[in-house]
Amino acid sequence: MLVVGAEGADPAAIRRVIGEVLRIVAAAPAMGRPLPEEGPPLRWPSEGIALEVAASRSAGQPRLARRLAVLARTLAASLVFRFGLRVGGFDPARYRHELVANADFQKYDDGLRMTLDCDEATAAAIEARLAAAEAAGIVHFGLHRQSAALTTCITIVPSESDHVHFIDGDGGGYARAAQILKAKIKDEIKDEIKDETRSGTAA
Repeated sequence: MLVVGAEGADPAAIRRVIGEVLRIVAAAPAMGRPLPEEGPPLRWPSEGIALEVAASRSAGQPRLARRLAVLARTLAASLVFRFGLRVGGFDPARYRHELVANADFQKYDDGLRMTLDCDEATAAAIEARLAAAEAAGIVHFGLHRQSAALTTCITIVPSESDHVHFIDGDGGGYARAAQILKAKIKDEIKDEIKDETRSGTAA
């Protein structure tokens, strides 16, 4: 979900709308957080093994050899997490807790950007409130619903706490919401140009 203020809208009105949306989110189970408190569930082998092989295989390296290496490495990591094994300064339980705490799923700067896990009723309530605010000329929004989320992790040193995790819809939710939002803003600009042209002609 992406929400920005409409051109010329009262900033206080924009903040009220965003506050109302956040209150709807706060009433949702787990406040709409897309990750469970204990971190995402672990599966081995994961569905992304083929992508990992393709991304990490060096030129000339046999695909089978790379696949076996990736499977061995991810199996070792899966066992560490499953059994809570400490490796050096790495604590898998702490890492999973920090993964949730460091997850970037909500931003508010010049607008509101969120990836939410919620039921249909909550999603419908959010969309209805935003649609009403958009019709009133207060905000523009882009919203795309999906059945799964994707987490992209930036972890420089696994034993440190400064890892960051970006959450998006599994099929590019932010990109699709942005397309919808941009189309609405583009249409608004076109309408303004038409209105100005008509006013000039009438003058």
